[in-house]
Amino acid sequence: MKNTLTALIAILATAVAAPTIVCAQAPDVLQQAAVSKPARTGHIAANGLRYYYEIHGQGEPLLLLHGGLGSIDMFGPVLPALARTRQIIAVDLHGHGRTELGSRPIDLVDIGDDLAVVLQGLGY
Repeated sequence: MKNTLTALIAILATAVAAPTIVCAQAPDVLQQAAVSKPARTGHIAANGLRYYYEIHGQGEPLLLLHGGLGSIDMFGPVLPALARTRQIIAVDLHGHGRTELGSRPIDLVDIGDDLAVVLQGLGY
């Protein structure tokens, strides 16, 4: 039990320290993120909500989806690298970032349907 607890503490410490180490070793990525500006932004209506989106870069499209309690902004440090070779479509999901909460419940199937409408509205 003691060995298991020690291993868990070591894993946790590594997970907490890793982002700090990466950021300290790659300040140029963070500086690029600070100046990265989307080529296009806006809102698209989908099933009673107005979804905020940003388009970055050119190339094969890649849809970025953030996790719960996140927003497009969480991709800031990696967005410039991804946009070098891809056209990034970033969307603030239902009730997150610059997309309104609205009056309907948050439901993953509904969000998937909404994203199909957003992508179609963007011409994909």
